[in-house]
Amino acid sequence: KKQQLLHKIGRYESLSKLDPVDLEREFALTEFELSDEDVESFTGYHDGNAGEEVENAEEYIREIILDYLDETTKRNWLPFESLVIDVFREELSSAGELEADELVGIAVGRVKEWVIQTGSVDQSREFCLKELERNQDWRKFVMDEEEVAAEMEVDILWSLVDDLLVDLMV
Repeated sequence: KKQQLLHKIGRYESLSKLDPVDLEREFALTEFELSDEDVESFTGYHDGNAGEEVENAEEYIREIILDYLDETTKRNWLPFESLVIDVFREELSSAGELEADELVGIAVGRVKEWVIQTGSVDQSREFCLKELERNQDWRKFVMDEEEVAAEMEVDILWSLVDDLLVDLMV
């Protein structure tokens, strides 16, 4: 147990040596700018909101976003694709009176927020999965209260055990 605790402390110490992420640089590298032509072309897909048109819109969204990604990011795109398409689909379903350029702007803004919050591609993958899980829970509208309570109890227990071990080490 002592070895495990020392190993855990070593991991935490190594975390303190990490360099901060330059969010402005990361944001600049992944900035999406949509041309007027893209927005006008998207308008045709948006009008009507029939199922087939939404599928075509999703294909078009993939094309637009892939146009703005560099080659390295394209190789890492797969984890993001379904998440971004879900964002656009959600915006399409709740768009109501929005114009196509406003719709695209909102969805692209949400994608930018994820990039800013995450700071790097590796972290983005993990954040992407967490966001997908969170959205799936949101779609259910209700999480089982007992499940949440049990998770909180486990987290509190582990926190108390960690505090106890730290106190015993001192």
